[in-house]
This record gives sequence, C-alpha cells and structure tokens, in this order.
Amino acid sequence: TFVMAGIAVMYPTAGAGVKNGNFIDVQWAGAGVGPSGVKIELFDGFTTNVLVAATNSVAGTNNFVSVPIVGQTEDARIIVTSLDDPTLFGSSYPFTIADIDIIAPVGGGDDD
Repeated sequence: TFVMAGIAVMYPTAGAGVKNGNFIDVQWAGAGVGPSGVKIELFDGFTTNVLVAATNSVAGTNNFVSVPIVGQTEDARIIVTSLDDPTLFGSSYPFTIADIDIIAPVGGGDDD
C-alpha cells in the first residue's frame, strides 16, 4: 500500500528574525504523520533541543502557539518530526535569533 506522507514547516520563514527569549507560533503542514503526533525542536546550528515533546498533528495545516525561542544564531531552524515515524520530518529554512530587536535588513542586504 502506498501512503502519501510528509511534513513542511511554514513558519518561521526564511530570514525571519526572532528576539532571544521571545515566543513564536510554529506552523506546519502534515499528512500521514500518525496518531501519536509530532515533536517540535530547535536546531541552533550546533545542537538540537526539544521545545515541545508531543502535540497533535492533523492532515493539513497545524499551529502550535507560544513556542519559547532561546539562543543566538543566524542558522536557527525549527524541526517538526513524527513521533510514529522519526524518518518523517520537516525543517524550516534558516532564521536568526538575536539579543536585539531585528527590524531590517534581515538576511543581509544593502544598508545604504
């Protein structure tokens, strides 16, 4: 039997800026994830830390509100992984965590 399955992290988006210690809403789309749901982790470029050990995931769009973000990096990623099948996961594009409010530019660019 062929089953369509996958996870795509939709927020945070590429180049987003998050202030160290703030909270974000993680959004993902899932299909065929399994009845146990998913875990949400933060990869800071070196280590992976579990932010949410288990939450439900339905077919379609999912949202987990107020996930704490701590650290400092320009290579942060949110990883959402199926608890039933750890080979089924999705990762956000890199975003920045900093100790200051990030207004602009984010992800490089011309400051002139």
